[in-house]
Amino acid sequence: MLSITRSMALGQNGERRKGSLIFSGCGYFHWRRLATLFQEAFPFLSLNELSFVLRNSKENTRLCFAGKDLVGFYSYQPGKAPGVVWLNFIAVRRDYRNSGIGKGLLEKLDEEVSQKGFSRIELAVYKGNSTAIRLYERCGYTRLPRAGEKWTYYKEIRPRPTAGRDKGEPSRGPFHILRKSSRWLAYRILVLF
Repeated sequence: MLSITRSMALGQNGERRKGSLIFSGCGYFHWRRLATLFQEAFPFLSLNELSFVLRNSKENTRLCFAGKDLVGFYSYQPGKAPGVVWLNFIAVRRDYRNSGIGKGLLEKLDEEVSQKGFSRIELAVYKGNSTAIRLYERCGYTRLPRAGEKWTYYKEIRPRPTAGRDKGEPSRGPFHILRKSSRWLAYRILVLF
């Protein structure tokens, strides 16, 4: 379970206070609270949509807690093009909106997918959802010039893969196997002779 704490201002029922957000992976024991938040954020979608996403990308779903309260979540999956991630859902509980949690979720998403080696995030938003559009644009997302009911936004990020790093070792490039085998060979030569 991934758990990261980030300090920021939280607003519940209009009040602003300092607190910390905890990001966590999604387990089945979170289902009921996640379903409640999903229905609040997306009343026009059925729970089958959420169920489908959780079945197919549960490992790419992050929950955001303020204390014991589930205040937001996001879910993504690798896109069709290489290096691209598609943001399925992002939501913040109504009484915690306009308090920096949406920005915190998007920052966490950027950090997570860049560590996995992705270089671009894409998402779709209804053109009438001005609150979400304002958030995406403030966080560096750019709209693709397409017409229709939904607009597509994207953000280029710098991939910083950390998978395979061991104790400060540099990231593994195409010659990693050669470097590793040459170290092994040098070690074997020293031991045998």
